[in-house]
Amino acid sequence: MLWIGESSSLFFAQIQIIIMNKTIFVQFLIPLFFVLSLNAQDSGWQLLSPLPQTNTLKAIQFVDSLTGWAVGDAGTILKTSDAGETWQTQSIGSIQNINSMHFLNSQIGWILGSGLYKTTNGGATWQTLNIPFLANFYTIHFSDEQNGVGVGANGSIFRTTNSGNSWVDKSFNILLPFWDVFFVSPQVGWVCGEEGWLIQTTNGGATWKNRSVSDFVGLLGIQFTSNGKGFCMGTNGFSSKLYKASVGDSVWQFASNLQGNVLAFHMVTDSSGYAVNSDGLILNTTNGGSSWSSQQSPSTDALYGVHFINSQKGMAVGSGGKMLRTTTGGILVSNTKSILNSEMFLYPNPATDFVRFSPSIPLDDWELFDARGKNLGTPSVQNEYIDLKDFPKGIYMVRSRRMPTKKSFRLVKE
Repeated sequence: MLWIGESSSLFFAQIQIIIMNKTIFVQFLIPLFFVLSLNAQDSGWQLLSPLPQTNTLKAIQFVDSLTGWAVGDAGTILKTSDAGETWQTQSIGSIQNINSMHFLNSQIGWILGSGLYKTTNGGATWQTLNIPFLANFYTIHFSDEQNGVGVGANGSIFRTTNSGNSWVDKSFNILLPFWDVFFVSPQVGWVCGEEGWLIQTTNGGATWKNRSVSDFVGLLGIQFTSNGKGFCMGTNGFSSKLYKASVGDSVWQFASNLQGNVLAFHMVTDSSGYAVNSDGLILNTTNGGSSWSSQQSPSTDALYGVHFINSQKGMAVGSGGKMLRTTTGGILVSNTKSILNSEMFLYPNPATDFVRFSPSIPLDDWELFDARGKNLGTPSVQNEYIDLKDFPKGIYMVRSRRMPTKKSFRLVKE
């Protein structure tokens, strides 16, 4: 979307036509440069170039503001110490495909392929751990250095209390695969799988309670935020669904539909999150998953992993070693700067239930403050309107915490 007027949009279209005509003469010389240049201009996401390597990447995780890992096919392990700007190769001495990992901090972590490996020195060296013969793990999760759970085919669930050196069978009696696991403590955790299967334990896996959703979907990912808000993503291969619950809830509620076959998601906060799908599409929510908007992606290849350091900085990885990076929450800052530097106003103001900006702008990560300066968080957004129904009458300030400006707007709620 362009917010700088129809004349500018027409000018951009003319430039595109000229460039496309010229590619007849230069496409054999610099086709890659041409494509990357257009992508860089059109997206708040940048494709790393050159790529560190070209094996497909299956997962990515950051443990702090600088340190992160990406793993994938043919034994690929990449580590960054500068928030994803550069990457260094690590090795377990094997070319097995790596599909899952879990790091507790910058030193301690596990990676899972056909084997299981642990590091205690940030990936400099790796220790080979034993996996039970019948486990067939798809993913692992550790609540601390000692306590972890692995799940996989045929309802398999195995628990370790000694950092993965040995495992106890806690499997559930079904013949369907479990795809993901998340524990908020050594005792309390959830496992999700095919055909809407979702189970919970409050005693470390000794017993399980069925919390399955009613929809016939494969639940591929589950996550809880630090505030105890739970999110579970499902797909039927063509479209996807998000479900929500809190730690103490026994029922998961449907939250929203998502476009395409979502392969991974990450909720940065209770309200802000990102999802990626098999067509390279990147989706963003700012209202806790109630609705999603698409962001321009510089790749149409499948994206298998996404993780954010904070609301602005994040990365997505996928097929062919693609690595996409944003420092603006996926928003094209050049457009945003033009908007915010122009004359803007909120209307209607005073308002009752809804208010919006003119000209229309992205509303990701706007904050509302009361008259005393108390931060009331991020209000929900519906079709470019800020929802004020749940706020009492009074005077407020609306301010962006993401954009490169500190511009604020006074708002009166009647």
